[in-house]
Amino acid sequence: MRRSIVILTTVALLGLFASATATAASPRVVDPAGMTPQLNPDYDPWVCTDTGNGPICVGHEAGSWTNEELPFACGARPLFTSGSFTSDGRRWHLPDGRATHTFFQNASRERWTLTGDGTGPSVLVQSHWNEHFVYPVPGDRDTRVRTITGADWQATAPGQGVVFHDVGVVRFAPGVDTPIDLMRGPHDSNHGDLDIVIPAVCAALGA
Repeated sequence: MRRSIVILTTVALLGLFASATATAASPRVVDPAGMTPQLNPDYDPWVCTDTGNGPICVGHEAGSWTNEELPFACGARPLFTSGSFTSDGRRWHLPDGRATHTFFQNASRERWTLTGDGTGPSVLVQSHWNEHFVYPVPGDRDTRVRTITGADWQATAPGQGVVFHDVGVVRFAPGVDTPIDLMRGPHDSNHGDLDIVIPAVCAALGA
């Protein structure tokens, strides 16, 4: 009887050890270069792990700037910006490395002024948006569909409230660098055509 108990205990311990070893060995890190299409190098170093159903790759991008001149002006006075941004990306793949969908979570915050040192009246421009890419044909960029949700532009000025904003959903036609297919919600700049809203920005800055 005692010998049976010892055998059963040993078997149970071996099972636990094997389970712990399997857990420690999973997920397995795989080479990001094996993904199709190529991962965006701005997010290097990507970390890709094989979950058993295909690799999942995770990357991050961040940056900041101070008193950089914008390609816009209020008459003869150029606009300047200081700010920062972050973006976290995650892409899912089939076992052979072909992408099925991607998700980016993005945020930025900057101030626009009419002075090169950032002093004087300012407009606060913030963004909090998600970006989705879906590949109807896995790995084929010519079929992917890009959708943006959230607030991709929201500009406010002290004591004045909203200067302009682009909030809601924007979906692009399948492929790369394609036109907008669907737009819902208020989009004062028509999703990034800032020439439309610069007059309102200049008015908010007193120019």
